[in-house]
Amino acid sequence: MLQFGTLAFITGILLLQTRAVLPPAWWLYALPFVLVGLFVFRRHGLKIACCFLAGFLWAQFQAHALMQQRLPSTFINKNLHVRGYVASLPARLGNRTRFEFDITEVKSPYLAKYPRKVMLSWYRDAPILLRPGDEWQLTLRIRTPHNFMNPGSFDYSAWLMQRGIVATGYVYSNGNNSLLGHTGWRYPVESLRFRCLKFLDTALAGRPAAGLIKALLIGDRSGINKAQWRILQQTGTVHLMAISGLHIGLIAGLVFFLVSQMWRRLPRACLLFPAPKAAALIAWVAAFLYAALAGFAIPTQRAMIMLAVILLSVFLQRTYKPSQVICAALLLVLCWDPFAVLSASFWLSFCAVMLIYYVLQVQSQHRTKIMRWWRMQVAISLGLLPLLIVFFQQAPLLSPFTNMVAIPWVSLLVLPLAMLSMLSGLLSHHLATWGLQMASTLMQLLQHFLEWAASFKWSLLYIPAPHPVSLILAIVGVALLLLPKTFPARYLGLILCLPVFLSAARRPATTSRMFVCRSSKSRVAVS
Repeated sequence: MLQFGTLAFITGILLLQTRAVLPPAWWLYALPFVLVGLFVFRRHGLKIACCFLAGFLWAQFQAHALMQQRLPSTFINKNLHVRGYVASLPARLGNRTRFEFDITEVKSPYLAKYPRKVMLSWYRDAPILLRPGDEWQLTLRIRTPHNFMNPGSFDYSAWLMQRGIVATGYVYSNGNNSLLGHTGWRYPVESLRFRCLKFLDTALAGRPAAGLIKALLIGDRSGINKAQWRILQQTGTVHLMAISGLHIGLIAGLVFFLVSQMWRRLPRACLLFPAPKAAALIAWVAAFLYAALAGFAIPTQRAMIMLAVILLSVFLQRTYKPSQVICAALLLVLCWDPFAVLSASFWLSFCAVMLIYYVLQVQSQHRTKIMRWWRMQVAISLGLLPLLIVFFQQAPLLSPFTNMVAIPWVSLLVLPLAMLSMLSGLLSHHLATWGLQMASTLMQLLQHFLEWAASFKWSLLYIPAPHPVSLILAIVGVALLLLPKTFPARYLGLILCLPVFLSAARRPATTSRMFVCRSSKSRVAVS
């Protein structure tokens, strides 16, 4: 029932996302009755219907709450004199500084409703030291974000909506902009990240891989240049630079192992509290602190919820099916943030976890560890290929090979060394600097390897966004290819995948128009 109920819940959320206009607000009065129906109805069909309606109405409730903060159209791109706090790490992007700003008061003009959180850019005269917790009086010009409607382009509005941001804008340089004070306790996590960022800037000054280390430790990816991003995309290793399930799971697993080994050597402690329970509790706390260092980004929130479900089963000493664990985590994530379905990382992360569970169940235990690791990388890369084509129109062909090297290199060498070095900064500044520089050197060696892999022209294949029918055929084909070798006609899945690779790019309808360019000497007509 949990599996089908979760599927119905996410289907209801997806249905709302396809609507151009939100349903009337009075529909939300049905939500309490739907929730009661989940516990009252006995038939599975009625329960699944209630799950579907609950997903639809819950997503509508969250969307209405955000829409209530939208700026009235009459004040768009007009001067607004506001007061508020810098709420995120400032990112220096060329000639501008971008940051999130929490508006606490609109001084003029008077507005009954206004966006509480906005994404701002400061183009000129931006202060060199802009810290989270700074209270500013600013003159802003803000507007509702819009997207370019190109197929396959980045959905900027959806990205902002996941963060609770319904307006963007910039600081008007000729306005009345002044610093009123600093309140570090108001944003303790962001203030801690800011101090760590300044320490990393000092310790890794001039290091080519400094931006990659900062992305691993505190989730600040503004220091990664375009060339490094291109290499990560071509080799299918972008996920290593996002603090998500891989890194949080690694930290939790390492702490769980160390605590369980130490706890078993303390007889009195074992009498008071069993070693697995203590290890699960401390592992979750360690993962929570690491997620806080990353600013509780959306991927880290999902990873923390999934980790909590897994560690809770260990704490309660109960065994659940992998499908039940995944569905419980998925349901909690969607209850926490129904807009997560708009994110590519949501689908990629959960599908990757399901593929890992599947491969661990079907692969032969007689294989060597290297072969099992290789098979898992191939299965994950092949299973995520349709999603990568849908979201990014790219297929990194060398992804299994590069991830087979990059994942253990980052997980077992770079990340532990960088984390221990940051912790050692509490005792010795020089020791922490030396360790961070060693981690940067290791990351630079990996960067050289990825540059070599990306030098092959066929390392990255660009594929147009597929037709929905081609996509469904490709998903079925990939599912057939991932079946055990004993399954007959398994390789027929290759034929089902062909339409995706042979599909042509969708183009605007051609129209014949005459453009006449007049000048004193010539007239040019283009049709």
